[in-house]
Amino acid sequence: MVAFDGPAGRGTRWALMFDVGGTALVEISGFFTAILIGLVIGALGRLVVPGRQRIPILLTILIGIVAAILGTLLAGVLGVDDTAGVDWIELFIQIAFAAVGVSLVAGTYGRRR
Repeated sequence: MVAFDGPAGRGTRWALMFDVGGTALVEISGFFTAILIGLVIGALGRLVVPGRQRIPILLTILIGIVAAILGTLLAGVLGVDDTAGVDWIELFIQIAFAAVGVSLVAGTYGRRR
């Protein structure tokens, strides 16, 4: 389900929420944050994976963005997306997704060339 938080231009912000079973998982602002964090997450995921990965940096960034979004969604489902202070659990989930993504893509991309 997609719900909007209020009319545009009346001092309220638009909030696009993805609702599963009556619980809002992620607002649209969470997706923008996930994309920005994804730029860094891709690099961290690449650092976690041992060995050399022969994939372009833009592909690494794309993997990081996808990993950040998936990690944010999974953290929302697990209920660890909004903790006091830094959301370390969510960050570790995102890095794990990025590391798996970089490993899979590096293995596939390396064989293609």
